[in-house]
Formats: sequence, C-alpha cells, structure tokens
Amino acid sequence: MRRTLLFSAALLAAASTMNAQETTDNGYTAIPAPENDNAIMFSISPNGRYVGGYTYVDNLFYMYDTKEKTTKSFGEVSEDNSADLRSISNEGKAVGVFGSGSDTYGYVCNFADGTSKTIEAGMTKGITSDGTFMTGAKIDESGAYWNAVYFDGENTVALPEPSTKWAGWKSTDPDDPEVVFGSSADFVSADKSVIAGSIIDPMSTYPAVVWRQNRDGKTYSVDFISRNYFCCNPDYMGTDANNYAMFEPMGLSENGKWLSLTVAIYTPDGWGATYGVGRYDLETDKLEQYLYDDDSNTECYASGIANDGTLVGWKGGFNEEQGIIWKAGAEAPQLLSEAYPGVPEFKEFDTILGHKTCAISSDGRYIVGYGYYDRIEGETETAGYESYVFDTTAPGATTAIEAAPAISKETISKAAVARYDMSGKRVGKNFKGLSIQRLQTGKTVKTLNK
Repeated sequence: MRRTLLFSAALLAAASTMNAQETTDNGYTAIPAPENDNAIMFSISPNGRYVGGYTYVDNLFYMYDTKEKTTKSFGEVSEDNSADLRSISNEGKAVGVFGSGSDTYGYVCNFADGTSKTIEAGMTKGITSDGTFMTGAKIDESGAYWNAVYFDGENTVALPEPSTKWAGWKSTDPDDPEVVFGSSADFVSADKSVIAGSIIDPMSTYPAVVWRQNRDGKTYSVDFISRNYFCCNPDYMGTDANNYAMFEPMGLSENGKWLSLTVAIYTPDGWGATYGVGRYDLETDKLEQYLYDDDSNTECYASGIANDGTLVGWKGGFNEEQGIIWKAGAEAPQLLSEAYPGVPEFKEFDTILGHKTCAISSDGRYIVGYGYYDRIEGETETAGYESYVFDTTAPGATTAIEAAPAISKETISKAAVARYDMSGKRVGKNFKGLSIQRLQTGKTVKTLNK
C-alpha cells in the first residue's frame, strides 16, 4: 500500500527510535500482524493478558497473548463474512460473531488449547472473566427479531424485553404502533449480577438497557435505563425531557458498576445533535457525561470502561478518529496523545486520523486500540493499520520526547481528510484501486493503492 502522505524525517526518526518498548519503556507495544495483513484489535481480557480482534484482509479471529508474546488466528479465510471478537475471559476464552446479515452466528475460541466452535444457537457477545457464562442474542420464535439471551452451560435463556407501553416511546407510524424490535445482551459483569445491552428501536440507534439478577441467582429483571433519556422520534423538535438522539451502551466495567455510553442530544431545531460520551453509575443510577458542544458537530464514541470509571473511545467521524481517554474524576476527556506524550505513535495516528482507542483492562492499566500509519523505513514507504497494547504505568509514557519537534502545518496539510472512489462514493483508507484524496489544503490527488 502506498499513499501520498509523508511525515517529516525528524518525526519519523524519533518514532522509529521510540518504537521499541524495551528501549524507551514508554508502555507502547505494537501487536504483530500476519504477513500481508493488518490486525485490528479492539478487545482485552479484564486482567490485561489477552487481546483480540480480527485480521483486516482474511477476516479471521485473531488473538495476542501479552505475556508469551504469541498470536493465534481462528476461523476460515473469507472475503465476505465478518469475524468480530467481542469479549475475552482472563484465561483466554473468547466469544464473538461471524457471518453477514441474517446468517450471523456465535463463535467461541480458546487461546490456551487452540480450540474453537461455532454457536448456532445465537450470537455470542459477552463472557464473564472466569469464562463460564456468556451473553448475546438469538432469533426469537417469530423468526423476525433478535432477542437478548444468556448461555448457561447447555441452555440458552431469553431475557425479558420492555413492552411498547413500558418503553415510553410513541410510534410515528400510525399503521405500526410497535417501537421495540428486539434486544441484545452485549456485556456481563464478573459475578453475572449485571447484564448490559440494547433495545432495537425503529431508528436502529440501540438505546441502553440493563438486566439485573434476581434474588434466586438465575433469573433477571429488565431495567430500561434509557427510558428517561432517549427520544425515539425522527420528527423531534426540541423538548427538555427525553431529548437524546443516542444513548448507546459501549462497555461495562468488570465489577458491574459503570456503563460507558455514546450519547448525542438533539439541537433545539431538531436538525442536528451534539455528541458526547457518558459513564452511567449503575449503583446510583446517575449519569456523568461530557458533550463536545463547541458548535463543531464533532462526532465521538465511547468504548471500554475500567472499574474506577476511566473511559476510552475516540472523537471524530468516519476516517477522522482521534483516540481519547476520560480518566476517573477528570472533568473532561483528553486525546490519548496529549495524556501520554511519550508515545509518538499516538501523535502519528491522531495526525493522519483513523485512531480508535477501543478497550481497557479492569484496573485501568492496559489500553488496546489501533491507528493508521504511513511511514518510511529506509527507502520503502509502508502504510496500514497498526494495533497496540499500551501500559499506562510505564515511566516514559508521560514524558514528552524532546527530540521530536511539533508536526508542522505544512506536514499536516498533506493529510487526506476524505477519500472517494471514481464514482464519488466515500471510501476507507485501505481502499484498493484508484481513488481520489481530498487534502486539508483543498487540493485533490489521484492515487492507486495496491
């Protein structure tokens, strides 16, 4: 792959020098990718040992053992089916989904013994830290909707859903009064007392719902926490109550206390939304949020959350992402590159754009994510996605690199802000073939990616 973006030699030299963790001890470790492929890693076990995701080209499930420094792939090479590794136990048992459309199935793989199996009973999305209990979704009896479930041994048990009346929403279609079109159980606490996921609404924005374990230790009651926030109405014109266009769950802390959320609040005219991230205290039912209300219409997305409430995610829309961290007790999120200036890769990813901070260990020490790079190694230009695991406690992580100058405006201006195919459709950074790149200067450049 080749692209037109070139970084200053000084920055690249500094990045190359700082790349080896054993030399700099800045906490950054690039996860090795398969030959001729990229590793997209976005999940981590609560104890921080195992990292998971998929391979970009072959669509294989992919895992990395941070202790043994080894990788394993699972599944079969496919050009069409996705391989989405969602959650990992402390012993390396992982669950995910694969397939496309209605032909989507669950998948369980184990790093320790290399075994794997397809789960045809439903999609597997969450797993407890001890690996004994899984959550997900299956097609309901009508064959039309997904229903949240948990997998307890050999049993697949459906979780209750709120009724249309309980949801508190009103349908805008007089011929169809329904507003609840299914559910999904995406996350589970270590002790199984809390399951978190979403309701499928008519606009497919997936507002958050929580299931709390009853006293019998087996059944669950639904707690529709979005009811007082989310507005299921595309014709919304601005009210003080239920004015959230998005209230989507993105992660659950291992201890079951914190739920991370992507939130968006309708603007008064109803034509736009202000985006933000939120952490919901499930013990007190209190929402803490940060909104990017600087009139920039900045999109942002939460992802993982630690036991103390430290949240990670990214700001920026498609192909314009920059990694963020919102530390426990802090008033606002920071760019990861600003919080940890000792890691030049974070600055590199944020400058090119395409940086997603995806997961965090339960103690908040380890962070997993990936970003897009474009580097010159010797006389060869290389580009692609690089995934990483980052130790926030490393002594060099917060020490700025004196040898690396700030990236100049001239360098930044060379970065492509958008890419399109020859028909004018916007495409991703790894688009293969002839594409048109629009630079920050306004100039357009035609390039060929192989």
